[in-house]
Amino acid sequence: MTNVLSIEACKSYATEANLDKALNRLGLDSYRCDERHVPCRYMKVRNSEGRWTAIFMVSEFFNRNKTGGYIGFASQHGFMSI
Repeated sequence: MTNVLSIEACKSYATEANLDKALNRLGLDSYRCDERHVPCRYMKVRNSEGRWTAIFMVSEFFNRNKTGGYIGFASQHGFMSI
């Protein structure tokens, strides 16, 4: 058993700015909660090739979104959720 998560298969971008644009375009920079947008909590990280990706905190999503929702909101677009 290992405690290492591999992010090599996650969707990645050449620059941090491109990652930010993609997250905004996909609507992953916030989500709806009680008719308002709440910022998503995620980490921006670089893979072994130096490309940028995001890892989303699912526990934060559940803590803030009391009305339910789709747990795969980020992973359906190729990003990791933990």
